[in-house]
Amino acid sequence: MAKALAQLATARPQEGKSLFGKSLSSTKPQQGLTGVRIQTEERGHIPGIADHWRHDIENRKKAIIEAGQHSLRRRALKYLGKERIEPEVSGDEIAQWHPTPQVRTFVEQLKSDPRNGLVRLQLVFAVGKSSRDLPIEAYRTLLLQALVACSLGEFNMMGLKIALSTQVLYLAHLHTAARANLSQVQSQVELISSGESSSKNRKGLLETSQKLQENLDIIRMYQNYFTKGMKHQSNLRGSVFVDELRKLMSDSRAPDKMQKELVKKITTILNFLRYLPLLAPEAEELAALMIRMNPNDPTGYFLKARLSMSLVNLAVKRYDCGDRDASVQKIIQRHFKNAHENFESASTYIPKPTSSTLDHTILLEYAHSIHYFYRIVVEAMRVRFSSSWLSQTLHQALHILDNARDSGKTSWLEEQIKNALRAEGLI
Repeated sequence: MAKALAQLATARPQEGKSLFGKSLSSTKPQQGLTGVRIQTEERGHIPGIADHWRHDIENRKKAIIEAGQHSLRRRALKYLGKERIEPEVSGDEIAQWHPTPQVRTFVEQLKSDPRNGLVRLQLVFAVGKSSRDLPIEAYRTLLLQALVACSLGEFNMMGLKIALSTQVLYLAHLHTAARANLSQVQSQVELISSGESSSKNRKGLLETSQKLQENLDIIRMYQNYFTKGMKHQSNLRGSVFVDELRKLMSDSRAPDKMQKELVKKITTILNFLRYLPLLAPEAEELAALMIRMNPNDPTGYFLKARLSMSLVNLAVKRYDCGDRDASVQKIIQRHFKNAHENFESASTYIPKPTSSTLDHTILLEYAHSIHYFYRIVVEAMRVRFSSSWLSQTLHQALHILDNARDSGKTSWLEEQIKNALRAEGLI
């Protein structure tokens, strides 16, 4: 499966383009409208693991780490009162929107210790919960500050919850702005009188209205998905320090009990990180550390596969909202490929037969991902494959289900896969 999929998904999006598809910037806002567009090269729009968002996160991390290094030069500048802390490092860039004494205290603490993720998150929370109606760019900056705080080395569940709630807050305000834009365009369409020139204007406005409606649907989809995730993860606790995890991995004397506890914590964190797609690189690193800690355990590979499938789901939802750009299809195929490679790796470490609940879950999700690939890529997107490849792939899913037979949850999925084989004339 993975080898065949590798031929599909080698193409990567061009530099600067979103991994969830091209921007919808072909829509030119009419006079008086705010430019609310999805996945554009500009700042201030939907989070979707877009390259420009990751560049911002990496640049901020670099600046914070450098500012946190107590070099001789920095100490000298501080002594002379000439040290300059960038506003994204100190948090001044968001403190300006809610300059209370508490917020200013957080800023002063960050100037002294820029790598203090807890204080940075407290600052984000304090500004985000204020009742003031801020510009969209402000909510984007709040989200970036929260994500950077989470990515500095500690995956703290409370911090991740703040980041997710800030992400939902940002989307809520983006949704309000997009809906206002759509209402303005629809009002202009109704006001246009008949006539040749007016007819051309009306056609342009109708196209704009259609695009804005598509944008609104995508924003609403993201809102619903991340809000659902926030509700599901509300009771989770725990934290993982990446540096401590690396030290533990290098210590062969670490007790098994400690390793098992870490695996449990990492699993909880990684399941949460599926709802923060902008932290996908950090999630991948955490899963890779888990695999290195115990390379013969299927859990790490399984969690990596789940991360990829979460990105597939987001891209498919976007496709369902009307974004039919070819780059979206490539992204879906590429993440399917990554998921199946890790599912395949996980399955090699599962004994046959197995009675483990986790092993059954891995096998079921692996088989389901193959059927999902067929339903999305083959049926919906109409990407064609040879009959022999389809037959081999779908029969592989049936074989996987045979190994998970004892779970009692395979009959429906088995019937769906057989229906797919019948539809293709393969049985």
